[in-house]
Amino acid sequence: SERLFYSVFQLMGGQYLRFTNENLGNMVPVSWYNPAVHSLQDHTTSLVCRFRDILEDAVRLRLRADVPVGSCLSGGLDSSSIVRLVYELLQKQGSGTIQKTFSASSHDPRWSEKRYSDLVIEETPIDGHYVYPDCAGLCDVLDRLIWHQDEPFGSTSIYAQWCVFQSAREQGMKVMLDGQGADEILFGYTDFVYAVGSELLLRCSFRRLYEEINVAAGKLHIPRLQIIGQIGYYAIPERLRFWIQGMVLTKKYIPAWLNREFTKTVSIHDSASYIPVASDPVTL
Repeated sequence: SERLFYSVFQLMGGQYLRFTNENLGNMVPVSWYNPAVHSLQDHTTSLVCRFRDILEDAVRLRLRADVPVGSCLSGGLDSSSIVRLVYELLQKQGSGTIQKTFSASSHDPRWSEKRYSDLVIEETPIDGHYVYPDCAGLCDVLDRLIWHQDEPFGSTSIYAQWCVFQSAREQGMKVMLDGQGADEILFGYTDFVYAVGSELLLRCSFRRLYEEINVAAGKLHIPRLQIIGQIGYYAIPERLRFWIQGMVLTKKYIPAWLNREFTKTVSIHDSASYIPVASDPVTL
């Protein structure tokens, strides 16, 4: 797929390039894996146990390192689960290694989630390290940060992660085992709720849609009107979504100094189309 830089492209997930020295101009992407899609019919309890076994095995395999393995710890379910599993596996192996974790926090209690990572550290004998990113530090490294990222990024969370890994490097850590990606696997983003809802709407499964909206509103604390509006937005044709983005969302989110005419020609969100699938949606 095309990238920001002229004549620079990237491969899709699971692909590699096959070419020879004599045929450099005809490089052909080849897929080396294509995960099979299975319908899940098992009971929820059984699926949870299977998921834990797979996760534990994945963590165990990645502890095979010639150097100590550290972890980023946000206090969320994904990183906390991995940190706890690492501890349990090290105990089973009889290892005397004390795991090191690295977290970003804020001195302002309104934005600090330190209490959650502290709970993990208190319950699990690990060596926890904290960093407190601030504006002055961001200004000091901004040029280097932009150079290394090499593409625009959406928030200062990139800087927070920069500080976390800087701390890990100062502690001599070479390998880090983190919880990135769990939101995509476990439907952690609210957009998944809207996608499921729009699929139900297109199927005219109104009773199930009503139930899903109530569950989402109760568990995620999102106003029902917002959920309904987003479901409707996902359900409309892509061309109409782009028009709404250009005419409505652009005025709200695009600053005056940015070329608004250009933003009307591209999606300011994910430009990929949402296509309903045949399998039943997952209940939240």
